[in-house]
Amino acid sequence: MVRNRFSKALPAFATLLAIFFAAFRDASAAARTVTVHLAASVSTGVIILAVVLAVAGGIIAGMFGGWRAARLRPADALSKVA
Repeated sequence: MVRNRFSKALPAFATLLAIFFAAFRDASAAARTVTVHLAASVSTGVIILAVVLAVAGGIIAGMFGGWRAARLRPADALSKVA
C-alpha cells in the first residue's frame, strides 16, 4: 500500500523538481539573449483579403449547417437539441 502511494507521488514530485530547475536555467539564459528585430509589413489588400475569406468561410459554414438542419424533421431536430 505504501509503495502504491509513493509511485503515485513520484511523478508529481519529479514535475515540480523539473519546473524548479527550469526556472533557474531560464533566469541564467536571460542574461545571454540577443534582441532580434522583426518587421512584417501588412498592406490594406492583405487585411481586406483576410476579412473576405473569414466572411466567406462563415457563410459557407452557416449554409452547410442550415442545409443539414433543413433535412431533419422538426421533432428529430428538437430531440437532438435537448
